[in-house]
Parts: sequence; structure tokens; C-alpha cells
Amino acid sequence: APVEGRDDRTQHRRYDEHVTAMISPGPGGRWQTWVSVDGEQRQGPYAPNPTAARTVADGLARGALLELASVTPSRANEIVRDLATGDSTWNRAELVAVIGHRLTDTDRHDLATTNDPQRLTELMSDSGVLAPTTMLHVLAAEHADIAAVYPIAVSIGAPVADAIRLIHDRWDVDRLTVGQALGAEVH
Repeated sequence: APVEGRDDRTQHRRYDEHVTAMISPGPGGRWQTWVSVDGEQRQGPYAPNPTAARTVADGLARGALLELASVTPSRANEIVRDLATGDSTWNRAELVAVIGHRLTDTDRHDLATTNDPQRLTELMSDSGVLAPTTMLHVLAAEHADIAAVYPIAVSIGAPVADAIRLIHDRWDVDRLTVGQALGAEVH
């Protein structure tokens, strides 16, 4: 989650140790937008007011995060998990932007268009960068039917305890029911 800060001239929102969105008063009453990526300042377009400037700067930061995710596998997993669990509306196009380049053209098209949770999971797994629990979060964001999720959770190797907790939290299913469906044992 972003960390907000403020000084006399600028407002900034730090997304992680690499990306910070910033706004500051600009010429003619407009507001300047910036994003800092690994210390490199990138100026965005001017905005008419601070609220619009924050929206633009946040968009610049989100783009920078997606850019960084394409070259760092661990960041890709973190970003997809954050997209699937965040407050903003889930958008499959962002998943494709983060991991699609790791797939063939045909598979990337399938990733963008499939409605089959099994196929979606297969494609996410084929990208080689998403953890099993992240894939389950994506299925929850996609509103996949719980009956389809149980065999997927087992097949992708999600740790049973994590899968029980996640399915309980995201699909609101009783833990004992989830455990039974996943073949959990008492020990």
C-alpha cells in the first residue's frame, strides 16, 4: 500500500522502495505530476488541480510498477497479488500487462479472454512467476465458482493450510467444508 508524505512544496506517495508518485504546484495555477523510478524523475502531464494531479501521478506510478514487473519475477507476483486483493476494481488487462510477455502470442490472447478458471490457472502457471496463493487470489477476483477452485488449489500445489484460509476468506466458505473438499487431514 502506498505511503503518503508531504512537505511544503510537494506531495508524494511512495509505492515501494523503487517507485514514488509526486505532485507539486506548477505554472499558471496548474499542478505538475511526476513519478520517480529508481531515483530517475519522470515528468507527467500538467493537471488542473491537486485531486486530478494525484490521479495522474498514481497512474504514472502504476505504469512504472508494471514496467518493473516485466523484468523482475518476484515483483510480478507481488503486483498481481496486490491487483487481485486491492481496493480497486479487478482488471484482467493488468494481469496480461504484468505476465503476458512471458507467454506465446496465442497463450497471451487466451490469458486475456478465457472464462475457464482451469485454463486461466494453467496460463498463470505457465508464466512461471506466480505463486499458488496469488493464482487463487486472481481466481477470487475473477469470481470463479468455488466448485472449480477446489481441484485447482490442489493441482497448483497451494499449501493446504494457506488454501483453506484463503478460500475461507475470499469465497466465504466454512473452513471445515474447505478442508474436506481439499482432502485435508487432521495432522
